[in-house]
Amino acid sequence: MINFNKQIREYLDTVKIDIVSEMRNQSLVASGQAISSLRVVANQFLIGELRGEAYINTLMKGYNQRPKNVGRRFLDRIINWMRIKGIQPMNDGQVSPNTEGYIKRSAYGIAKSIVDNGTRINKGQAGVPLAKILDENLPDYLEGVAGELLLSFSDNLNKK
Repeated sequence: MINFNKQIREYLDTVKIDIVSEMRNQSLVASGQAISSLRVVANQFLIGELRGEAYINTLMKGYNQRPKNVGRRFLDRIINWMRIKGIQPMNDGQVSPNTEGYIKRSAYGIAKSIVDNGTRINKGQAGVPLAKILDENLPDYLEGVAGELLLSFSDNLNKK
């Protein structure tokens, strides 16, 4: 029996690289968490998946409903983004002490603005063209699968 895991993994790894490249080209990298969450899963059942943070779907589609409120996970992501980007809390135009309270208040203000006003994606910015990336990498994947089939067929002929 032919095992296509290698071809599936190579195909999805290539797709992952192209998605990351496209995200960077479109300036869709905020904290880098979405990119670092992308991983390829392939196993003996020919299941191949590219997994990542749930909100990566928003980056792919290019649109999303705005959050309805500032939830804990949303606020934690904003705080994480602020830390990664080195964004300092401000109070009346002055840099505030980098304490947890000031950071949370600033993050809440940013999150509340996203709830009220949205982001570029909520306003219709085009997303990462996932279908195009999948299609562009498909010929190489099919070529690898065809090669495996030919090797297997040749091996079976030689055994007889």
